[in-house]
Formats: sequence, C-alpha cells, structure tokens
Amino acid sequence: MKQSNTCPKCGSKDVIADAMAVDHGEANMELEMTVATFKTPENWLFKGKMSTKVSAWVCGGCGLVEFYADEPGKLRG
Repeated sequence: MKQSNTCPKCGSKDVIADAMAVDHGEANMELEMTVATFKTPENWLFKGKMSTKVSAWVCGGCGLVEFYADEPGKLRG
C-alpha cells in the first residue's frame, strides 16, 4: 500500500498515508508505537536493543491497516 498507493485488499486509491500508530504505556500515557530487535537476546541484561518508530497506512475504503518501520536500517546490528 505504501509504494503502490493502492489497497491490496479492495483496490481503493483512498490511502491515508503515514498515520501515527499509538501505543499506551504506564498510566495509560500515549506513546508512538515502536518495533525492536536485540543484538544479544540471550543476555539477561544489556541485550543491545535497536528500535524504530512505526507508521500506519490506512485504506479509506475498507479500513485495512499496514504498519511500516520508519527507519528499518536501525533494526540491524
């Protein structure tokens, strides 16, 4: 959907681009959604977390949502 600007489910061209994906943290505080990987996931501490924010692309026709990592290169160690 992001590259074609067309919904893969219904074919609509009504795509809402780069919507903020919201997560809720402590005390129901709104946070931008992120995705993470770890360099050494087997460690108990100091796992080497690498993360990036996530954006949502939404079809205005059928409501399909696709998530994309804003900076996918940051997820590789």
